[in-house]
Amino acid sequence: MKRALQMLAALIAIFVVVFWAVKGVNTGWTIDNLQIKTIDPVTEIEQIEWKKVFVPGLDFLGVGLFSAAALAIASRFIRTNNKPITSKQNQA
Repeated sequence: MKRALQMLAALIAIFVVVFWAVKGVNTGWTIDNLQIKTIDPVTEIEQIEWKKVFVPGLDFLGVGLFSAAALAIASRFIRTNNKPITSKQNQA
């Protein structure tokens, strides 16, 4: 159980960092709508359009790494049972 929690913590940390890097390394807050300024070719007036997009920010990265660290620390408090199993027949 201890080893499983440590492996899960490592996988979460790696996944969060890779996902954050692949989606754009945003050093601000997480963005779910992106503002795009376009110019109308006929009237040459600037327009603002909103595009639905998910760009994870530092808050996403922080929560993911904090969760991984919490799992890793929790795994340190799990005891391993290293006592050898002895049968009563061997004791007599």
